[in-house]
Amino acid sequence: VNSGANNFQLLPGSPAIGAGSAVDAPSVDFNGTPRPPASIDIGAFQSGGIDNDLQISSHEPVTVDATSPAGAVVTYVVPVATDPDDAASPAVSCSPPPGASFPIGQTTVTCTATDPDDSNSPQSTEFTVTTRGAADQLADLAKAVQGVGPGTSLADTVAQAQSELASGDVTDACGTLGDFVSEVQAQSGKTIPAATAQKLI
Repeated sequence: VNSGANNFQLLPGSPAIGAGSAVDAPSVDFNGTPRPPASIDIGAFQSGGIDNDLQISSHEPVTVDATSPAGAVVTYVVPVATDPDDAASPAVSCSPPPGASFPIGQTTVTCTATDPDDSNSPQSTEFTVTTRGAADQLADLAKAVQGVGPGTSLADTVAQAQSELASGDVTDACGTLGDFVSEVQAQSGKTIPAATAQKLI
């Protein structure tokens, strides 16, 4: 057995296999598996009825935009664990957990399902959370404003913000983006469709 993991299934080759007595022994083990009278194992589980069907679902990668230099708070749906032998779903824990702050860049999330009744416990799955920083978001914005509004004004403003950010001038980059928002708002419903303006800001 693996008592450290609360797994009390008998391991292959255990001396407890077939070493039990039929005298006063229950007819089934802890999982309801019948115990053959001629070969009863010592312990709560009969080795012929090993429970190893614990599973955990996979999770698609997650991509979010950072909301500050620290990254973003990300909420995701925890993968589901299943065990046909259990009435309730096995417990799943994830690290980092949903609702945690994820830094800019790529973070690997590991989710683990545990069930002390299963010999294949624990089961784990991994997926990535990519938090996109200002440079990536500005690159998308630069593509989105191509051909939008009067002339190249919006595209030029975004390019200026990109240049300022690349040089480390965050304050001026923020100021330039403020000008961008003002221009989009001024042109909303005029040279820029209102729905497009809303997406840009």
